[in-house]
Amino acid sequence: MLGYLAPEPTLVEQTARQAAIAARGAGPGALGATAGMLAGGAIGGPPGAALGGLTGSLAVPAADALTSAYYGLTGSRGRLPSEAIREMIPGPRAETRGERMVAAAGEAFGGATPQVLAGRGLAGVSGGLGAVGREVSRAPLAQIVSAPISGAVSTGVGEATGSPLAGLAAGVATGSVAGLGKTQRTPAPTAEQLKTSAKTSYDILDQSGFQMDAGQFAARMLQLPAQLRKDLGYVEAAYPKVTAAIKELQSNAPKEM
Repeated sequence: MLGYLAPEPTLVEQTARQAAIAARGAGPGALGATAGMLAGGAIGGPPGAALGGLTGSLAVPAADALTSAYYGLTGSRGRLPSEAIREMIPGPRAETRGERMVAAAGEAFGGATPQVLAGRGLAGVSGGLGAVGREVSRAPLAQIVSAPISGAVSTGVGEATGSPLAGLAAGVATGSVAGLGKTQRTPAPTAEQLKTSAKTSYDILDQSGFQMDAGQFAARMLQLPAQLRKDLGYVEAAYPKVTAAIKELQSNAPKEM
C-alpha cells in the first residue's frame, strides 16, 4: 500500500531533484556575481564586468560572515543573507544528509566558478588588478572541480561527527588538493647555451645593418638606475657588480657586444 501511495522515485526523478538542489545551493553566489558583473560592465566595460563579477561573488559570503559575527556578539538568532536568498529560489529543499552535501557542493560551485572566470577576465589587466586576477584563477580547472567536492566533504563530515570544526578541517584539506599540482620548471640554460644564443643574436643584428642611436642610448642609461629603483628596489651600494656594469654603460668608452 505504501509503495502504491508513495512509489520510489525513478533514476531520472532522483537526478532532476539532485540537480535542482545543487542549483538552489549555487543561487546566492551566482546571483551576486551576475549582479556585480552587470553593474561593473555598465560602468567600466569588460574589465569593469570582471571586477564587478569578482566583487559580487564575494558579497554574499562576506555578508554571511558579518551577520554571523553580529549574531555571535549579540546572542540573537536569524537567517543568514544566503539563506534568505535561497528561500526565494524555487525548487526542492535538501532533506537528507546526502542532499545537504549536494546543496553544499552547489553552493561552493556557485561561488568558485564566477570568481575564477572573473579572475581570468582580470588577468590581462596591468597593475594590481591583474595580479589579483591571476592569483584568483591560478589553477582554474582544479579550483572549479575541487570547490564543490570540498563543500560536500565539509558538510558530510560536519554532520557525521557533530563537529563543525571537523567539517571545516576536512573541507580545507580537500580543497587544498587544488594547489598541490606539480610545478613544471624549465632547466636553467648552461653558460655554453647562453653564449651560443648571444652569438646568434649578434650575428642577426650584424646582418640586418642595425645601428644604435648613441644619444638615445646614453640618455636611456642615465635614466636606468632610477627606473630600476622604482621597479625593483635597486640600491647601488647593495649591488656593486650591477652598479659597475651600469657605470660602464653610462661611460663614453666603446661598447662591445
